[in-house]
Amino acid sequence: MKDFGLRQTEPQSPGSPADPNPPILAAAGGLQTRTDASHLPPATAAVAALKRTRFKWLERTKRFVRHPLTQLIVAIILIVTSLIEASETFVQDFYNARLRAAHGLMLVGIVQVLAAIPDLVEGLERYLESAKEHGVEPSSPPDEPTDQAS
Repeated sequence: MKDFGLRQTEPQSPGSPADPNPPILAAAGGLQTRTDASHLPPATAAVAALKRTRFKWLERTKRFVRHPLTQLIVAIILIVTSLIEASETFVQDFYNARLRAAHGLMLVGIVQVLAAIPDLVEGLERYLESAKEHGVEPSSPPDEPTDQAS
């Protein structure tokens, strides 16, 4: 029989060391490992809380960096700065067929914009579907004003 890291717990005697990660019984009857820090000694519980906080920060950073709007803004900055740099020597570079770092940044920026657009469109579609489900019509520009004087 394979050992998957889960085992039945036996009653602990009052002086025995506690298992650092004891399994618990789930409501559905399955065996699960505890994820809370209530069973740990105070120093270990503090370390566990610190790790959770650190991982929350990393997850927030990951979500921010991978957000399509962030990627689009960074891509636009790349394109603008590379255009500024390349515009100074564009004619000379074109006639001499010379590639510079600014040209590479421009290419990376264009690819970033193209990669961000589908995610932004998908998010807009989900927003519009959600607005329809909740009975809220997305705002639209007002109709042309009619001439009341005629």
